[in-house]
Amino acid sequence: MAIGKKQRKLLFTALKLVIGFVLIYFVFTKINPEDVADILAKAHWGLLFLAVFLVGASKALATLRLEGYLHQIGAPISRLENLKLYLLGMFYNLFIPGGIGGDAYKGYVIQKTYPVKTKQVVSALLLDRLSGMLLLFLYGCIIALILPADIWQGWSWLFWLGMPSSVVVFWYLNKRFFAFVLPFFWQSASILLGCKDFNCSPSNAFCTPLV
Repeated sequence: MAIGKKQRKLLFTALKLVIGFVLIYFVFTKINPEDVADILAKAHWGLLFLAVFLVGASKALATLRLEGYLHQIGAPISRLENLKLYLLGMFYNLFIPGGIGGDAYKGYVIQKTYPVKTKQVVSALLLDRLSGMLLLFLYGCIIALILPADIWQGWSWLFWLGMPSSVVVFWYLNKRFFAFVLPFFWQSASILLGCKDFNCSPSNAFCTPLV
């Protein structure tokens, strides 16, 4: 007897839940609860909550950045669905060896849902990764300039030069190889700084639900 579309969807959801529980069980079997309790007892709770907040904020900004790139290539994903997709990608990155399983999953879903070319999807995901790496590099330069360390003495000029140079190089790469997303370049930069949002309402064409 043939399985209907609804039944296939239910079976696929059940399979994902089973795999998820198995992976979570595997992770917890590798953790010593006593060690975790000891670490939490010695932790500075104020700094811990601050770290959790900053991680959450960085992920929220990262979802906005990905949303912008997807809109630029013609994939009008809604903010909620983009958040779901991003979190699922994070899950696959954590549990699938190699760290690119989440990107492959996101690319598959976008390609299946929207009429966009594979090259554009891959380019958007690649630029999303590269822009995140650029931000880490900039933060690293800033920290190296701020922290008092003898090892950096005499090399501060290199960090001052590296920050604007890295932005120019990334802009050139966008202009040279990914011109179709170039209009989003400075918007992505402002998102990385946490000072820009997208207008998203039910009537916005860029808020089509992911189905």
